[in-house]
Amino acid sequence: MAKVDLAALGDDELDSYLRRESGLPGPRANLELVDQAAALLPRRTLSRLADAQDEFLAMCGAAGMARACLSGVGPTDSELDRLAGYVRDPRWRLREGVVRGLQLAAVNYPVAVAELVHRWVRSSDLAVVRAAVEAICEPRLLKSQEMCAGALDACDVATTTVSRTEGHPRTDQERGLERTLSYAWSVAVAAEPVRGLPMFGALEVSPSALVGRIAAHNRTKKRLARLL
Repeated sequence: MAKVDLAALGDDELDSYLRRESGLPGPRANLELVDQAAALLPRRTLSRLADAQDEFLAMCGAAGMARACLSGVGPTDSELDRLAGYVRDPRWRLREGVVRGLQLAAVNYPVAVAELVHRWVRSSDLAVVRAAVEAICEPRLLKSQEMCAGALDACDVATTTVSRTEGHPRTDQERGLERTLSYAWSVAVAAEPVRGLPMFGALEVSPSALVGRIAAHNRTKKRLARLL
């Protein structure tokens, strides 16, 4: 399929094209198209798409807004509040769009993304915490000492946060954060094993059953099993 200049399309044409090429309904959205829209569309268009009812359009917009806000000049508090609102949305593809946009921004602006992760992972909102962990615990991004340290810190802080929920009725957000941590530690430790392995070892001897589950799931990941 020939590439289309998305920025040259009018609003109606763009929306129709994105819907048609979304890959939905289906098991997997067209993530290449999400990345293309996030990189090429102007912020006005991205903002409009992020507020669309259609889930794929909103995913493209949220990815682009996250990428744009973290690229270049630092984001404003209102922009960060808007991104945090997207990761609270019940539509999981919209939440995934924010994470993907942050990962796109991290390629060229790792410091800005690491700073946002440091801030978000300390939020009282577990949806925001989960997005922070997912954004930084991506193997292709963990090439610098700062990003590796940020990933380990995010896992450590988030695990402490979710462990405080043990012994109480679990919410969807708590279960979701536990699922994310059940693979994220393996990514962070594999990227920085000198510091990460002792941290992971502490998880394995934790008296918390929840923390033990997180450690056990990570042990099944090949990237970590090779080190252990």
